[in-house]
Amino acid sequence: HEVEYSDDVTVTYSDDAAVEKAGMSGDIEQGELPYQFAASNVDSLDIDIDIGSVNVLPSEDENIYVRLNGGDGTCELKNGVLTLSHIYSDNIEIMVPENHRFKTIDIDGNSGSFSAETLRADGQVSLEIDTGDISVFNLEAGSAVASAEIGGIWVENSRVTGDIVLEADAGSIE
Repeated sequence: HEVEYSDDVTVTYSDDAAVEKAGMSGDIEQGELPYQFAASNVDSLDIDIDIGSVNVLPSEDENIYVRLNGGDGTCELKNGVLTLSHIYSDNIEIMVPENHRFKTIDIDGNSGSFSAETLRADGQVSLEIDTGDISVFNLEAGSAVASAEIGGIWVENSRVTGDIVLEADAGSIE
């Protein structure tokens, strides 16, 4: 299935997921790309990972796609903020147009990893993982914070106009 919405929407993922919007529902097979958002409607990205890996990859068009491979979680676009929360998944893929700039990006994770080929934000990019690794290639931001209590941080090709803070309590920073 491919489901496209032009306004605010909340989608709950589960092993027997359904799309819910204004009384509309339908079964969704995990691993497909049913969650499509016009990038022009998405100003900020907010992800809360309980367990799992998030990979941000380039989109081939001007849309943002979210794919959950196993597990469950909630995806919501409201007032320009794309929020993924209560994520328990093997792998979450978020495809973003390479030229898209968010206002802010906030990633908070308990156990898992975060990787991105390209991240662009006019404001702050905050990447915090308790146990796991953070890898970002091509980071552009107004300011950036990356923190891993147990795990490593790899950042390449970064251009941050303001402050940048990298912290790894038990791991490497490269």
